[in-house]
Amino acid sequence: SLGAGLWNAVLLVPHRHYEAVCLRALGRGDEADAIWTEILSIQKDYFTDMNLPELPCWQAMACRALGRDAQAQALIAAHVRAQEAAARAVCPGWAGTTPFFLSYMEDPQTVRRGARRWQLAMAHFAAGDTQAAAQLAREALYDDPVNLYATLMI
Repeated sequence: SLGAGLWNAVLLVPHRHYEAVCLRALGRGDEADAIWTEILSIQKDYFTDMNLPELPCWQAMACRALGRDAQAQALIAAHVRAQEAAARAVCPGWAGTTPFFLSYMEDPQTVRRGARRWQLAMAHFAAGDTQAAAQLAREALYDDPVNLYATLMI
């Protein structure tokens, strides 16, 4: 073992969300609601940004599932604004630095654009606009063909 394991629990959020969807479909709404409440309790920080930058989108989906539509819309709007601000940011590397573990990488601007497109795809997905989400996921894959999550959306 090289010490591999779950780097950060936030990586489980998409899986937990779909577990809650299944539980609700099985008539176990209280258990589903507990999972969505757990997702909402996760505080956004450096590690969540690194491991699941679309956390606000998953939290928005949790809000929608719990009937908190206004809160969901606010989370999505803030996430979209953050992506718009990132598009205007001047950055010499990828997200401030070139990761030390990537010896060779694509043009940083292309990688950043792909990351922003993926985040916008998730925002549309969280809002229920699956067509726009799929189109943005396709565009994200054009810029970053290794985005496995985007392949699931198209």
